[in-house]
Amino acid sequence: MSFRTSTAVLLAVVLCLATAVFSVMAMETGRPASATPLGENAIQTPGDTKEAVIDLDSGGLRLDVGDPVDPDEVLIAAADYLKAMQADVTDDNAGNGTDGFDETPDDPDDAGWDWRVTSPPAPFHHTTAASSSNLYGATGQGLYYAYLLTSDATYFTALTDAADVMIADPGIRSGADLKFLLNYNTLPGVSGTAYKDAAKAKFDARIATYGSAQALAEYIRDFRGISNGYPNGIIAWDIGIWAVVAAMLENEYPSDPYDYAAAGVAIAEVIYQDSFNDTPGYFDIDDDDGWDPTYSDVNFYWYNLGITGLIDAFDATGVHTVEIPGLISRLLDGQYASGAISYCYGANTDDEDWQSTAYAATTLASYDQAAYQNEINAMCYWLGITQDASGGFVYSSGNHYPEVCGEIAAALYFGEAPTVTPEPPTPGCVSTIDPCIVVPFNISRTDDEDIRGYSVTFTISSELALCNGSVFTDIQQGTYLNSVAGTHYEVTNNGAGSYTVDCAILGGTCGATDPTGTLFSVNLTASGADGIGTIAINNILLRNCTNGAITSSFGGPAAITVDTAGPVAVTDVLSVQEKSGNGSDGRTNITVSFTEPGDANEVEVWRAPYGDYPEYDDGTGTVPTAPSYSDPPPTPWVKTTLNATGQSDKPPTRDFWYYVVFTKDNCGNISAISNMTGGTLNYHLGDISPSPTGDNEVKTVDISGLSATYGLSHGDGGYSNYADVGPTTNFTVDARPTTDNIINFEDLMMFAINFNTVSFTGGSQLAEVPKGGLKPASLALQMDQHSLLPGSDIQVRLLLSDNTIEVKGIHTQIDFDSATLELLGIEEGSLLSEQGSMIFFKDLPADKGVVIDAAVLGEGEALNGSGEVAILYFRVRTPGARPSLSVAELRGRWNQPLGISETALEAKEDGDVRPLAIGSECRFLGARPNPFGGATVVMFDLPAADQVALKIYDVKGRLVRTLADGVLAAGRHNVTWDGRGNDGRKVGGGMYLCTFQTTSQQASGKLFRVN
Repeated sequence: MSFRTSTAVLLAVVLCLATAVFSVMAMETGRPASATPLGENAIQTPGDTKEAVIDLDSGGLRLDVGDPVDPDEVLIAAADYLKAMQADVTDDNAGNGTDGFDETPDDPDDAGWDWRVTSPPAPFHHTTAASSSNLYGATGQGLYYAYLLTSDATYFTALTDAADVMIADPGIRSGADLKFLLNYNTLPGVSGTAYKDAAKAKFDARIATYGSAQALAEYIRDFRGISNGYPNGIIAWDIGIWAVVAAMLENEYPSDPYDYAAAGVAIAEVIYQDSFNDTPGYFDIDDDDGWDPTYSDVNFYWYNLGITGLIDAFDATGVHTVEIPGLISRLLDGQYASGAISYCYGANTDDEDWQSTAYAATTLASYDQAAYQNEINAMCYWLGITQDASGGFVYSSGNHYPEVCGEIAAALYFGEAPTVTPEPPTPGCVSTIDPCIVVPFNISRTDDEDIRGYSVTFTISSELALCNGSVFTDIQQGTYLNSVAGTHYEVTNNGAGSYTVDCAILGGTCGATDPTGTLFSVNLTASGADGIGTIAINNILLRNCTNGAITSSFGGPAAITVDTAGPVAVTDVLSVQEKSGNGSDGRTNITVSFTEPGDANEVEVWRAPYGDYPEYDDGTGTVPTAPSYSDPPPTPWVKTTLNATGQSDKPPTRDFWYYVVFTKDNCGNISAISNMTGGTLNYHLGDISPSPTGDNEVKTVDISGLSATYGLSHGDGGYSNYADVGPTTNFTVDARPTTDNIINFEDLMMFAINFNTVSFTGGSQLAEVPKGGLKPASLALQMDQHSLLPGSDIQVRLLLSDNTIEVKGIHTQIDFDSATLELLGIEEGSLLSEQGSMIFFKDLPADKGVVIDAAVLGEGEALNGSGEVAILYFRVRTPGARPSLSVAELRGRWNQPLGISETALEAKEDGDVRPLAIGSECRFLGARPNPFGGATVVMFDLPAADQVALKIYDVKGRLVRTLADGVLAAGRHNVTWDGRGNDGRKVGGGMYLCTFQTTSQQASGKLFRVN
């Protein structure tokens, strides 16, 4: 499994297997022995048998031609081995205290690794010997790269243990150690500069000891070449790392007084002079490019390691870079078809070497990874297939060296295996939506080697089957090869769900190099009951243009869910208008809630309008039909953005909206339709100003609009189309208007309930409508007397009695014969005028008399107590004439119809009361019409000549117009207000207050002007 985002193809590996055994002479390669570990970056070489035989059937090595290898997996296995082989500091950070790795007596807990350990007695273990001081950095680099790859916290603990010991021990000071400390300090989770400061101090101490960077390099050269008898590649390899460290220190400490860049150049120059100018010529790259199969000539030792040291030094310091291409050419002269790098110069027989291969890979990756990815991949492939089952790398003698494993692990970080993976479409299910799915087998690579052919064997589990049961129609060739040239393509049914797909390009055209593509695809369906099926690659072979094997890996099994049952349908969808907190665009949010079924992971909420707002059922509007699922939804349904319960939807236009819900499971199966909601308004009834959008408030300007259209038929213009909001289907402000084509009491009740209550943050919640059991109130007319002489004036009072049920709205019609009674005026009664709440009061002419409607404005508001609703003034034309109460209707706080007593329509008489003649009493009779558009007439009676002040004020108490201010004669007065102020300009629409004042009386009335 790869932890990186890309993988690449490894080079062809041709390993000759003549028998069931494998000669591993070069895995240890008879390299010469040394007596003791040496200074600096010494490579201790074992004196093991030069040739040994390992039985491949024993399960030791996993070597196999064409075996897929993922460098990331090999790196992780190697890192786990290194973690287990570390001598703990943090208690049991490697787990080696519980699984047999720990020794008795305990290891020295120095966070290091043994130099030489053997597998017997099994399992692998850390000995009680102290770790060699010069091996920490070289070994720890493997864990460093494993941590970069995986972020595994246990690797970080092991790294921290090693780094802490290294900065505390002055004897740990090799070039590889300093490089490790500098790298460790850059890891996420490492704070401060202690580790890189320690690396700097160790470097500075070495310079101080030898006097200069050049002297340090010359000492290492001479110590290796003369004192220890290794005039070969070990010199350049052991010195080159110091040039790299100097360059790293320059990057970290550019302002330091010591010139690290110059130090790196001086170090690189020492090995340049030695290798290119024979000064002194210990490791001459021309003279030492030989090979002795007996390993008797020490001049040939570690040749390719030396080449990597030269490349690293020149590349890091920027000197002699012109030599690098030639050095790389020499290095690659030693690469085998297997991918390995030889110990000496050239690809010699049985001379493959782990360390030479590892350092060659890291050097090429550091210099130009993209240019040499093919070669690096081949090196990593060979390293991978020679890994032991323990995660380490074991010589024929049974010895295994953590340092070698650490160096190999670092190299594996840069290898990228080509991967072929079955990739089902999302969501990767066989379902009712996708009963037959197509699974492509895709290749991903970063190298550029031509692929001419492939052979892939895969297996499908018993839960799955080919859609048509035919390899010819269900396993189809992809475009990866046949887009290059013509191909031959074969599919073999191996039985038991196993198939092999073979394909190759025909003719002289070579292969494909695209980084991605589809080799072939498989059509799969369910073979029976629901469950989880798999499709897995069992083996893969890739071949290049000369039929050489191309290293590859394959992805893990792809899980495919077989699910042919849809999720449970939702049954409790509820939509509720949000009454408060809305914006000023005249549309409100609607909250949609429901219980989400546990077997669904996706929700679709659809909406549809009743239509034809504000006409609704006067036009083409109708309750939408419950839809069947489709994508997109059928008209008029649309999919909202809601995807969970409790979310808010804001439809784009005003209407009465219906909602349904569909759910989908992980496989895309769709539930049956939910219940359909009963419909929800997304605006407030009575919110008609500014026309036609509204502003989500019902306030005075909206009441003015209602007044201007009150009594008009629907469609008469102005606000009438939008003011026709009642009655609703259930008389509440949340239901759909039935648009009865007249603006009247039913509309008034909608306005009244919503007045000054909707869309304010923290708006009240509607209380439950009371149910029955309340004593009916009564409405009645009370007359001064039932018989007066012609020309006499009388008062008729409309009275509300027994109001214990909190009446909000009153609708009445008072009939009279205009031939016998002349209506002089109507004014609001004391019950209304003395209420603390705002009152709407309106009288309208009717066929047989007059309609009087009144309501308390505001949600939850109601009339307080009983009393006089209105006073009607009549002049008697025929003795005995009297009005009658023909219609009487009461509504409660929430517009629920209220009961009314049986006596409500009986007119009551007051007995022997004298007639009210004009002049006997001062009376303010109000104004007609009210509301008004152009002009209105204010009426009042004076019993005698008197000082009269008649004035108009706005709602803020500012004087608008003085209609009268002086002495007026006795009698009935009709004063016209033309809707203009004292400045002659027309005033705006809204409510105004008319005040009437004489020497003995004060009165006032509300006027509503509509523009």
